[in-house]
Amino acid sequence: MRFAPARTLLRRLPVNVHRALVVFVFCAGVVSVGPVLGQEGQPPVVEQPDSGQPPTDPVDDVDSVDPPPRPPAVDLPPLSTNPFQDWLRGPRSVRERSRSRLASAPDMFGDSLRRGTVGLGGLGTSFASFPIAGSGAVKIAENGNAGVKNRLIFDVRHFDAGTEFLDGGAATDRGFQRYTFGFEKAIDDSRSIGVRMPVVAGGDVDPTVVDPNQGVLFDFGGIQSVTLLFKQELERSETLVVSTGLGLGVPVQHDTEIFEPTTRSDLRVRPEAVHFQPFVGFLATPTDDFFLQGFLQFDFASTGNPVDRSIRGTTVSLGRLNPQSLMFVDLAGGVWLVRNDVGLLRGLAGVVEFHYTTTLSDADAVVDSQGSGLAIGNDANRVDLAHFTTGLHFDLAGDTAVRFGVVLPANDGFDRVFDGEIVGSVIKTF
Repeated sequence: MRFAPARTLLRRLPVNVHRALVVFVFCAGVVSVGPVLGQEGQPPVVEQPDSGQPPTDPVDDVDSVDPPPRPPAVDLPPLSTNPFQDWLRGPRSVRERSRSRLASAPDMFGDSLRRGTVGLGGLGTSFASFPIAGSGAVKIAENGNAGVKNRLIFDVRHFDAGTEFLDGGAATDRGFQRYTFGFEKAIDDSRSIGVRMPVVAGGDVDPTVVDPNQGVLFDFGGIQSVTLLFKQELERSETLVVSTGLGLGVPVQHDTEIFEPTTRSDLRVRPEAVHFQPFVGFLATPTDDFFLQGFLQFDFASTGNPVDRSIRGTTVSLGRLNPQSLMFVDLAGGVWLVRNDVGLLRGLAGVVEFHYTTTLSDADAVVDSQGSGLAIGNDANRVDLAHFTTGLHFDLAGDTAVRFGVVLPANDGFDRVFDGEIVGSVIKTF
């Protein structure tokens, strides 16, 4: 696996991604500043010495009256001179319970990758399969937690054989990477809002790839959607939290481009569909060392994504490509292997997950019968994807977690959208 240099990857990112990086780094710096700045401490308590003499009447000897003792110091919450920091940290109750057994349980790793199919000469034995713009939002299970938290998230995933080119039985697979920036902010004790922004970038190859069999060029890099997450806790105890919420996949203007050199046809899939993703989830810690977490989520698209074809400056609308409705079932379990109160390593947990995705509707297709002969859709129609994830979660000092995981598919054929996935993430809780 060859990773592109960081400078090269940054040059490829759009301007809005650069701005998101600046905001992400700024927020991380703000929440890392300790609340000790601007604190007002309580004055020390001055104890009066015992002279051994009986107390005198204040009326008889005013000059000898000792000043009354100061009241005992009270453990007041630290005061901050930074209102933005107070807002960013959220309700005090959320911060206090962030160190509890339930809230300290690791977030889920997740698994997802969604692909579409471009048939070369129609959907059949020759096609290319890769992520298509507007194919969906980020799942709640990716770095997900059923409880309300304050956190910043950076996640990187490498998909081995995330793209596939098949020409009459001769298959060629290639990988790519996806970076996700995100955060979750508690509104009050039981509600939060969050954002996830995935960016497809270079891994083994540039996201603009050429089919080695047909010479068709595919460009699917960049930001494909921004997901807004709204979460509401329904039940919380010392060992269980149950929540529900909604994810909104908002498209951004980065088209998927398919260029067919023979007819010089340029096909574009323009993301316009908003994805609604209602979910329910739970997190349980039946013992100090054992934890369980799960999500049930659905994905419904508001409309289809327009597909246009341009030949020598003439653009024709081919129709709309309607995304399939989906259902996700995600389960995770794990155990704490190391727990420390001091030092750099505060905890080490092993996590095992199972992820299942199934289609709830038939696949749609858009065919360019008069131009390139390409067909865009899902050649497999109904699919059932099953993935296993295993990983290690490192809790470090400073409320920071570093995680590494591996995702392996359990199926073959059309129910296998990649050969393997490597996950790395950093999560800052505040």
